[in-house]
Parts: sequence; structure tokens; C-alpha cells
Amino acid sequence: MSAAGVDVPPQISPAASPVRPPGRPWRENIRLVQRLLRDPLEMAEDFAVLARGGAGLLRAVSANLVLITDRDLITKILLDRDEAFVKDQFTRDLDILLGQGLLTAEGELWKRQRKLIAPSLQPRQIAAYAASMARIAEAYAARLPVGKSADVHHELMQMTLDIVVETLFGAQLQGEHEEVGRWLELVMEDYARWVRSLARLLPRWFPNRRLTRIRRASRQLNRLIDSLIADKRGGDLAGDDLLTRLLLARDDQGQAMDETQLRDELVTMFSAGHETTALALSYALFLLAHHPEIQDRARAEALALDALDVKSPEKTPFLAAVIRETMRLYPPAWAIGREPVRDVVVGDYSLRRGDQILIAPYLLHRDSRWFDHPTEFRPERWLDGLAERLPRHVYMPFGGGPRICIGNFFALMEAQLVLAALLRAARFEPEGPAQLKLLASITLRPIGGIPLKIRAIAQ
Repeated sequence: MSAAGVDVPPQISPAASPVRPPGRPWRENIRLVQRLLRDPLEMAEDFAVLARGGAGLLRAVSANLVLITDRDLITKILLDRDEAFVKDQFTRDLDILLGQGLLTAEGELWKRQRKLIAPSLQPRQIAAYAASMARIAEAYAARLPVGKSADVHHELMQMTLDIVVETLFGAQLQGEHEEVGRWLELVMEDYARWVRSLARLLPRWFPNRRLTRIRRASRQLNRLIDSLIADKRGGDLAGDDLLTRLLLARDDQGQAMDETQLRDELVTMFSAGHETTALALSYALFLLAHHPEIQDRARAEALALDALDVKSPEKTPFLAAVIRETMRLYPPAWAIGREPVRDVVVGDYSLRRGDQILIAPYLLHRDSRWFDHPTEFRPERWLDGLAERLPRHVYMPFGGGPRICIGNFFALMEAQLVLAALLRAARFEPEGPAQLKLLASITLRPIGGIPLKIRAIAQ
């Protein structure tokens, strides 16, 4: 931090004697690669033991994987303005679904698109979506199957889909929830399996049933987005939805997005925007179900306010703390990847062009260096200014650096409004064990859903 209070990125400069991150003997290396293919999250936890000094190296079949656990090294990598790093291959491969949207784009294209989109996702603009979010959340809460059990992840995926479609496109889906949900579910499962298989080393044109299904789902999703864009263009462009704003946006040369780029950006926001929020809310309900006294406290705060007042963290500090703590334990964006475009030295370590750099918020958030009782659900830890005291890049559910998630304000406001509506409507109780089975795919997803009992609130 400079004297003027402006962030100055740490410099990536040569160390006295830079070395490669420490690795393991080849037998242990093979075991880690096998675990990587079977369960990336389990492998990352084991890998972190090797990387306690700040970084660790795993030699895999197609590339070297480097796990970074030192927050100073993370800051250097994420804030590098010399553009020594791009997104990792895992993320770039998502172009098969997302095209060249903000998540996958690089260089000048990314800068232009970020500049065009960012004004429409500032807190002041996002506040205009609160009424739609609250209305949809209240309607969903009124339909909860009280007295029964339900997979809250499945149900919340549908509800957040409604919110994204209305706020993004100013439209409603006409009975397409199950179909759209099925496309996205297939993509998440197939991509996770494809990217961990040896088939990923083959050219994309080589026949592969998972890639074929991903491409088919992508075409269907593109057709849906194209139809929503066409409907919007056929109107008067007077709405306050994001699509209207993007259609009217112009860059410094007065140019609008072309059709392909507009669709890629909308597919990216559509796919990521509802799934990550649904995951965060599902994990929050799971944790609250297993901690009834915390659930009661959060409900009391929600009941004390009108629906729209809940959008403000200042008015609902405990609800905000529940969401922060949930995203600490179960960050939907569980890992961030980077790749050096040339050989560089970061701190004491030499990183080579093509290394796959892994930064895992899931591991950072459970590190006892930064959090007391790191595996326990304790929302109250956030009520005494912890967020301001933490060093940079040890709590990062939305990533960090210039490429921090552009929809973070949207997601947080939506999560608070929806969680409050659900807690006002019902009580959630455990249906199974207190330990979740997780799939580390594009996002951190629950295996087998999150079944909970839904009870009426005692009067």
C-alpha cells in the first residue's frame, strides 16, 4: 500500500538463488497423480503438506502442477501487471462451453470486455435488482415442501436460474428449468471427468463421448441465449436488466460488442451466475441445519427486517457473517489457476513457462495460520472486524487481483436476500451425516445433492 493508499503490486524480481518448488520422489509423485485423477480435492489437501514452505511441485503426465500456499507469493502472481501469467489450461479449456467470455478471455480482449461490462455490475446498479431477487425468493419460499425432505441444491439451482434470467435478460423461462438444469449438470460432470482423464491429452477432434455431450449442451445453451437476445432486440431496450445495458454499452471507440462476444459473455454469466450462488446457499442451509442455534439467530435477524432491507450487510451483520463463513468453508470457486507465459522468478522460486499454477482458496480458508478452529462453522468470527484484519489473499471466495469475479456484489446481495426469505419461511434440519461428499469440478459441488428436512417454524 502506497502512502496515497493506492495498491501497488509487488514486483516479480529475481531472487538471489531461485530454485524450483520442492517435489517428491517419483513413487510418491505417481501416487499423487493417481489421487489427482481420482479426487482433486483430496490430492490438494495432501499436496498442501508438501507446499508448507510456500510452494510444491507435482510432475504430471502433461504438465508440472505447482501449488502455491504462501500468501505473499499468491499476491505477487495475482497482482502481476507485467502480464507474465494467463489463466491455466483447465480454465482455458472451458472455451468449449463459454467461448471467449470474461472467464476465459485474455489480453486486450479481456480488458475491453471488462471495461464494457463493469459499469453495469457496480453496487449502485445491482441494487436495482434487489426487488426482483426478493420477489422470486419469497415466491419460492412460499412453495417449500414443509413437512417433507428435499434436495435443497436441486431446488435452489432452479430458483437462482429464475433470478439470473430475470435480472440478466428481463425475461422468464417458460417451463425450461429442468432442461436447462440438465444441460448444465451434464456439462459439470462431463467436464470434471474429461479434464482428469488421459483423453484430455488427445486432440479435441478425436472422438470422445464426453466432449460430444459438452458440445451438444453448449449448442443448446447458445440457442437459448440467442433467442433471449433476439427477443430483447425486438423490444424497445428500455429495461433495467443487464442485457439491455450491454446492448447499449460502447467502448472508447464507440463500438458495441459483436454478436458472438455478447453471447459468450452472457453464457458465461448465465452459467456461473446462478450455479455458484445456488451452491453457496445450499452449503449455508446445510451448515445451519447442523447448527440449530446459529440458524435461530440468523432467522431472528431476518424476521426483524423487511425483505428488501436484508440486501444491506450493515443491517444484517449476522446473515452476512453466515454467508462469509459458508464461503470460507465451502468456496464454490475452490481453486484458481494461472500459467506463466515465460520463465519467471516469484519470491525464492523459479517458475517455468507452461507450469500449471494452483491457488486453492479451499485450502487457504482452512489454514490455522489465518483462522482459529479453521474447520468449524463459526459465523461470529466475522463480527469483530476480521475481514479488515486478515492479510490480503488469504480469504478469497471470489478470487483476487484484476480478475476478481466481476459478479461478486451481485452474488452477495442475492445470497442474503434468498437466505433471509428461506429462514423466515421454514426450519431446516439434517437428513444425513454432517460430512459432505464433494466433487472438485469447475466448482465445488456436492455429490448426491444436499437433502434436508424442511419443518414449519414453531409459533
